[in-house]
Amino acid sequence: LFIAGGVVVIYDPTGDPSGADGPFALRGGEILIIGATACWAWYSLMAQRWLAGWSQLRITGMTIATGSVASVAIYILAALAGLAPLLPTVPHTALDLGLFSWMTIGPVILGFFLWHYAVRRLGFVVASLFLNLTPVVAILITAVAFAVYPTPLQLLGGALVLAGVLQSQLRRLPLPARAPASAE
Repeated sequence: LFIAGGVVVIYDPTGDPSGADGPFALRGGEILIIGATACWAWYSLMAQRWLAGWSQLRITGMTIATGSVASVAIYILAALAGLAPLLPTVPHTALDLGLFSWMTIGPVILGFFLWHYAVRRLGFVVASLFLNLTPVVAILITAVAFAVYPTPLQLLGGALVLAGVLQSQLRRLPLPARAPASAE
């Protein structure tokens, strides 16, 4: 259901079916997303194994520290290759600083901490089911924050994703115990 929902969300019926992109307009970044997801899944499992005696807060700190160093190195390489400005834009207004702070504290620090905590407590499979909700939350935030409302196909895709998550969770619920049959 999640894959079907994803296909429905990216389908654009106004796209030129005879053109190079067609109605799906795939441009290659999708392979990077799949690769990044595979790396994140592997890391999530291995971090719990490698750092078994560490708290989830400490694992989160290590994740953010190493990710930050790698991100800065990649940015510098991109800047040296002419693909990005060497000096990034610095936040100037209180709104800029507030948004930057929120993005750092909310999705990054709190998100990583809760992710590692969920993987440790619930296991990777259950925790990863909720990653399927990311596109749904992104559409809701976009609609509320920027007044960009989802198309009917995006709503259908989101409904399929939600149905997949719900279905997988309902299958995990314990069945009610039956009363023993009486011998009459």
